[in-house]
Amino acid sequence: MVPSATEIRAYARAYARRSAALLAGGMLVMVGAGFLLAAIWKVLADVYNAPLASLVVAALLIGAGLIVMWRLPPKPVLPDPAQRQRAAGARSPLYTPTGQVPPLTEAFFFGLSVALDMRGRKR
Repeated sequence: MVPSATEIRAYARAYARRSAALLAGGMLVMVGAGFLLAAIWKVLADVYNAPLASLVVAALLIGAGLIVMWRLPPKPVLPDPAQRQRAAGARSPLYTPTGQVPPLTEAFFFGLSVALDMRGRKR
């Protein structure tokens, strides 16, 4: 079963957010690595003052970049065809579980309504 356009759009939107966060974190780490390299050079050239400030800035940028990458949204996952069919069956007008009849009977009616709803569809 082919995913719907809405599912594809939601998947693409989630993937774009994840990519943007990864890009932002990567850029912060790269800038932090540049500052760290400059700070190491300055520490070796001079011994104190300005290099200490560069080390602090580098540590903050690298830390912020790692936090951004650590807090990435989860990878988007498209539901499998069986889940989509179950969801479509749950929205079927034939029978909706209400909890008024015994669970076994309700499960039978729900399965029957899904089967009747899927009867005319191609796989």
